[in-house]
Amino acid sequence: MPAIISHTLQISQRGSHISVLTITWSMVAGICVRIPAHKKREFELAMSDLIDSEQTVQGRLSRSISRDMQDEGVFWYTESWEDHSAMELHLASTDFHALLGAMKVLGEIREAQVITSDHVERFEPAL
Repeated sequence: MPAIISHTLQISQRGSHISVLTITWSMVAGICVRIPAHKKREFELAMSDLIDSEQTVQGRLSRSISRDMQDEGVFWYTESWEDHSAMELHLASTDFHALLGAMKVLGEIREAQVITSDHVERFEPAL
């Protein structure tokens, strides 16, 4: 099993005050999806609805969806996990398949990967 990774990032500095964010994770699953401009709003609403309706998942530390800063049509969905077995259970769940289905209907999945302290592994998200 990969080691737990902890990163401390400086977020902002105002005078003598520094905001700091510490992120601790064992592995991260990420999916990059390209959404056509005319479907972007529908995608954002669908992701919000799916994420809000999903139950808490054992072993998941966090999840987020963000827009690429250089390309407005590209979004990244990421989840950080305590361990591989918790992530694998979730990747097989109906909630995750609904999320993938929405991504595939509204856009094109460009890349999917799992990042650990040891390596980056690409995977093919299938329904």
